[in-house]
Amino acid sequence: MSRNKYLIGLSIILSFILVWSSSCKKKKEFKDEDCQDLVDCQASRAENDVAISDVNYLIMERPLLHGRNEATDGYWSGTKLCGASLDSSQISEGIFRLVYDGTVCNNRKREGIIMVSILAYPLKKWKNQGCVLNIQYFAYKVTNLNSGRSVQFDGTQSITNESGGTWYDLKYLHKPGIVHSTRASDLKVSFNGGDYGIYNMSRRATYSMTDTVVNCKLEGTGSDGNNSDIESWGLTRNGIAFTSRVTSSILWSSACGIHSPTNGALLVKVDGKPFDLNASLGTDSNGNSFSGGAGNCSYGFRVNWAYKRKSLTRVFPYN
Repeated sequence: MSRNKYLIGLSIILSFILVWSSSCKKKKEFKDEDCQDLVDCQASRAENDVAISDVNYLIMERPLLHGRNEATDGYWSGTKLCGASLDSSQISEGIFRLVYDGTVCNNRKREGIIMVSILAYPLKKWKNQGCVLNIQYFAYKVTNLNSGRSVQFDGTQSITNESGGTWYDLKYLHKPGIVHSTRASDLKVSFNGGDYGIYNMSRRATYSMTDTVVNCKLEGTGSDGNNSDIESWGLTRNGIAFTSRVTSSILWSSACGIHSPTNGALLVKVDGKPFDLNASLGTDSNGNSFSGGAGNCSYGFRVNWAYKRKSLTRVFPYN
């Protein structure tokens, strides 16, 4: 056999080995997938929604912040939010801090500080269309006592009041709905007190209220040129690039809890994975779509992923 023929044959064998090895690696990755990257996206979204809801609730309690002129005795004295105290030392500048002391509320322990600044205050109040809140997280950590898992935020995000109006208008003036948009760049999100990811966010929340129940429809508004429904992107806790899309609007209500959406879908892509992770939010314990009903809340969410002709499914609880 000539040297050239030998080299060609060797090259073919090596190519076959590489293809075979890559295929085996992908099959193993498919079989061993733990869905952690999608679970992280879901957990960070839920806890971020809770934090933003606290801010909206606190402003609803404070007439001069949300836009009304009257105040009452003891106006700055505190808040009804569970586990939080109010630092109002800079309230005249439109700045306040929510300080969480580790009190357990709804099976979650919260610690750290959320600092909120109303930009251009007092010329702008939160009820004004186009008003912007700057939110800073200082080791704001939430621990789920059922699972033992935790999520911590450090960094800054902003909320813009697209429609005008506040939760006060929903509750007391029966405004049909308000729309807020949320943006974040390079937000550090730590999981279980260790590994952390870097999250960018682009979301739109439409709030309404029925009696005392707050309802929310959440959509992704980021774009990569091909998709315009991206809600977060950045680096996973393993330092790998990801994108998370809201392929069906996420719906939650305060009746069941912000952590427990009754509907919605996420699609998470992680660089290097030969498959996408698809989550259907709002299912029963068997992964079936939530049927609803008075006093009933969904159990969790179902994740599907497929490689070649095979597919796998897992169901995860919210709590």
